[in-house]
Amino acid sequence: MVAGAGSFEVGGRYARGVDRKDAELLRFCYHPDAIDAHWSFIGNGQEFADEILKPHQMRAIPVFKHFITNILIELDGDRAFCESSYLFTQSLQLDDRRTAAMTAEGRYLDVFERRDGEWRIFHRLLVNEAGAWSLPIPMPYAAGGAPVADERQRVGAFPDDPVYRGFAVSDILPEEFRTTEDTWAGAREHLRQLVSHDEDQ
Repeated sequence: MVAGAGSFEVGGRYARGVDRKDAELLRFCYHPDAIDAHWSFIGNGQEFADEILKPHQMRAIPVFKHFITNILIELDGDRAFCESSYLFTQSLQLDDRRTAAMTAEGRYLDVFERRDGEWRIFHRLLVNEAGAWSLPIPMPYAAGGAPVADERQRVGAFPDDPVYRGFAVSDILPEEFRTTEDTWAGAREHLRQLVSHDEDQ
């Protein structure tokens, strides 16, 4: 279904646009007169794309991630109603030692319109369903002596994330690596030290 393919593509663009802080890609998900009821912002969709990436919103958060799935589509000519589920995770630095993590889930209820052959969001209602903060145990260094990604291979914002290399991601693959070491030895020791520290408090 053309509408289905268009909705999937917009969902992927939305997730990449917001996660990589790529305002231009995020704006492209919306028609110029779109409305997004996102609760932290309710208004024009293309303006939301700029607003959500400002420092008081998501710009200052180093890493967050959207997963969009369970997409159902009702087609009516050049309009489509789409229900999709989302799972969202982010970290929030509390101080020099502690980082909190949030997981939120819910649904996007979207009205898409096809204009000039392009499916984009016309109206979006975000439906929050659940969310929680936690204080997770941070992961230690690379497991089993595995190499560490360099600046070309690490997660980043637009345009530095490796996804923007496209086919040229082939040029930044790391050297081959294999190990016979216990992959989880470092994690076990790290967790033992944390538990021991907490018991001594």
